[in-house]
Amino acid sequence: MKPILVVILLLLSACAQAPAQKQEAWYGLGRWFTPESEVQVAEAGRSQQCHTEDTESKVRLFVSLAEVRAWEAGSGVSVAGEQAAESAYALVEMGRRNTGGYGIAISREAGKRGDELWLRATYVSPAPGRMVTQALTAPCVLVSLPQAFRKLNVQDQSGQVRAKMGK
Repeated sequence: MKPILVVILLLLSACAQAPAQKQEAWYGLGRWFTPESEVQVAEAGRSQQCHTEDTESKVRLFVSLAEVRAWEAGSGVSVAGEQAAESAYALVEMGRRNTGGYGIAISREAGKRGDELWLRATYVSPAPGRMVTQALTAPCVLVSLPQAFRKLNVQDQSGQVRAKMGK
């Protein structure tokens, strides 16, 4: 009986450790045992019309500015400005919406764990009963990354994972 009690006490004492340092963020059930370091990302462009047919949010990785330009040429959407630098990029699409009033913003602070990047996003939708434009919209944001990642995840302000890319 005593060995079981010792094991339980050891497990409980691990939960009472001092808080993690600033560069480590602990959130989400799957990330309890692996620290996450902070990474800086920057918005490179945005559009309200990304011509997305799907209503679900998604994220896409471009390993170079040339890939972004090729996507822009094929889709007819311009999100990277004239001053865009050579970098890896992530395109976060909110999905098609039937009215205006929707938007998405990506935090400059992202989380990195190994080859996986967690982008923190704020999804905006119009208040109920608010007057909105009656036009199809498909908001998206292009984000400059410090490097290419094998896995990208987009987590909204409530902690829900809205989009994933990679395995």
